[in-house]
Amino acid sequence: MVQRETCRARDALHAWLRENDKTQAWLARMVGVSAPSVVSWLDGSSRPITHLRDVIARLTGIAVEDWDYPSETQAREQALARIAEAT
Repeated sequence: MVQRETCRARDALHAWLRENDKTQAWLARMVGVSAPSVVSWLDGSSRPITHLRDVIARLTGIAVEDWDYPSETQAREQALARIAEAT
């Protein structure tokens, strides 16, 4: 069985909603998306698109980078290391 990657932001968003006594529907209204979109972020079946990650960061303090999967972070770091070596 293939295990799906998860991002740090998913658990952080669950915690933020709980700690701030906010509902998924409230977050959806604030961000301007449907409630099912928020549900899919929280169950890990999707992630917010780029501009919404910034909006969520401003609202919750969850870093934009926390929505990245570990493999994406690793690939970015490797590419940046290659660039640093080449310059």
